[in-house]
Amino acid sequence: MFIIIPPLFIILLFAVYHYIRPTRTNSTYKHPDPFPFPKHHIYPPNGHQGSKSPSHEPQRPRRKTPLQQQLASDKALYYQLQNFQDYPEVLPVARKRLLELINHCIQEVSKLPDQDKAKTILSIPSFDAEALKNFLQAQDDITTARFQEYLKRRKDGGEREMFKDRSYAEYWIRQSAPVKYVDGSWLGGVHRVTTRPQERRWTKTAWQILSEELGDGDLEKNHVAVYERLVHSVGGKGRGDEKEFVESGNRDARVWTAAVAQLAVSLESGEFLPEVLGFNMAYEALPFHLLVTNHELKELSIDPYYFLLHIVIDNNDSGHSAMGREAVVGLINSAPNEVTAQALWRRVQAGFILAEGLPTTPTPHSPTILKLLEIFDRKAITAKPMHIACPAKIGGKNGKTISEWLDPEKYHSHCHDFLIALAESRWITPGEPEESRLLQELKWGGRMFGAFTNEEVVVLRAWIEELGDQTYLVPKPTTVMEDYQKFIGRGKLPRAVVKEQMPVQVQLVDAPKGATEAGNKTEIPLQRALSLLILAAAPFEYLPSNLVMTASPNGMAAIKVLRALYGFLPETEMVAGMDEVHRGEPLGVVEISQRLGGRLDESDGLVRVVMGMSRMPRKYWWELVGVQMGLVEGVMKERVWREYGVEKELVEELGQIAGRVRGVLRSSVEKAGKEERERVRRGQWVVMEALQKGRRRSEVEREC
Repeated sequence: MFIIIPPLFIILLFAVYHYIRPTRTNSTYKHPDPFPFPKHHIYPPNGHQGSKSPSHEPQRPRRKTPLQQQLASDKALYYQLQNFQDYPEVLPVARKRLLELINHCIQEVSKLPDQDKAKTILSIPSFDAEALKNFLQAQDDITTARFQEYLKRRKDGGEREMFKDRSYAEYWIRQSAPVKYVDGSWLGGVHRVTTRPQERRWTKTAWQILSEELGDGDLEKNHVAVYERLVHSVGGKGRGDEKEFVESGNRDARVWTAAVAQLAVSLESGEFLPEVLGFNMAYEALPFHLLVTNHELKELSIDPYYFLLHIVIDNNDSGHSAMGREAVVGLINSAPNEVTAQALWRRVQAGFILAEGLPTTPTPHSPTILKLLEIFDRKAITAKPMHIACPAKIGGKNGKTISEWLDPEKYHSHCHDFLIALAESRWITPGEPEESRLLQELKWGGRMFGAFTNEEVVVLRAWIEELGDQTYLVPKPTTVMEDYQKFIGRGKLPRAVVKEQMPVQVQLVDAPKGATEAGNKTEIPLQRALSLLILAAAPFEYLPSNLVMTASPNGMAAIKVLRALYGFLPETEMVAGMDEVHRGEPLGVVEISQRLGGRLDESDGLVRVVMGMSRMPRKYWWELVGVQMGLVEGVMKERVWREYGVEKELVEELGQIAGRVRGVLRSSVEKAGKEERERVRRGQWVVMEALQKGRRRSEVEREC
């Protein structure tokens, strides 16, 4: 029996060998990308379509579309914001990006026909609490009706509408990770020691939402940890704040842009509070896609609990939707006059529009992509042996060889990632099929001529054209606040806050033996004690701006400490929800100090050092544990406040708060090693030395 080797197979093997063989020069020629066929090899200047030996001239950098440039920029910004303590220079960049996004979303909603605008938050031109409640309820009713229609379609034999198969569902979960790892981060900076006194009642309600998203200090219930476990179960790798994760195959531009918006607004929430509360109110509403996602993941035997959590905990009766609305209503109703109230409302609307205008789910596969996936699926068996000799990879350092991508046994599990990697490779020029080398190789004279039929090439061409779609591009405005300013009208815009840099390079020294015990007996002037009582809430206040960091035992300890210092009820197996809101105005250490006439003295050297360290929780974690312990023992003892003549109820409240904080910190230190415990003592000494000697700003900075 004769074996007939297809001529095409022979041509392809010869072409691959001819290209990858060592050249007769002093060095081996290596092409920088996995599809090493420069255009001028196929189309020489004279127009003859023939083969030529590879040129050794340097390749020009591959041209990126504006959307690809945006993707690269937002991914870099995401990483720096997730690690902001190492990139302090990123804050003004993030603020500018945030304003660009707000501007863009306001522009988009302004283009809507009047009948469509009437369905948005703009349907409430002037603030009215009842109108807002009815609007949000109407949105939920629309979502419920849509889901009922969906269920009817499915019952009548309709196919899944979000996930065609398990492979795509797993891909979708991995692609969604950037925005899920920052879910709730917009509230990370909403309630700090520097928050204005008149706003703290409502920022505390918003922070409670964040606390419940983080499991109220229980890692098992932490939403980021829940999603991280889900991602790892479907083949994802790395933590959300690591470079490995950012450099992986997550290349959906709109997901990264949405994630950047959430991180940026967190670090600027002091000046963007109305926008933050509006943003939060939109996010806590029930979206249709969440109901469908939960339903279809169950069908595919993928754990949907992360999505179920958000369906139930965000309810508009006692959950986060109701709490988010309460925070908005409370803030606006507390305005000193009608003009201020309406200006706040416009800014709340801007935040709502920002959240509504930035999709948080991966871009759905178009019919063209689905057809192309089927084409490559059919080609996999034939194509794999033809590319065995090609060692180059598609997808960068985390990519695979062509043979690995087209392995028939594995193709289906990573086919979606393959298309992304192919789109990012030098084979493809997004939006320009004729400039794409892959398409050129399929023509006469190309090394893949005949591998695709006419109809298959039409699909491939359509896909390349789709890659040029700039729908999710956020254009750079000439003035980043122009449309925002028009939208706000005469309202006061967020101002850029340029604060003096806090001292963060603290030279810590070992505490003398018995020094911390001596510091506990130090007498402090009343006004300084009140200032330091406020400071007691500061050591861990920046941690919630990085939700990935909180998804750890240490992070959960910090959340419990903050809950105690902020005046929340002790943790239980359940969530407090609106019960906490209905308590009235419970007091944390900041409120107790302010009630006694205290204020934070930012000229105090100890204040400056501690607040500087608090901005770098990853670097100074154990020192901050010591600082927190030092402040609790130095300024929160009941004896100290009784001697000041403070009323009994407040003294007892401080005692209960201090007891809860001590319990959490003691548990953390007991699990620490010798080196970590020494760092804790150094942190304690920062506080105790300042208390003992009563040093002011210049002295503390000089010694530290």
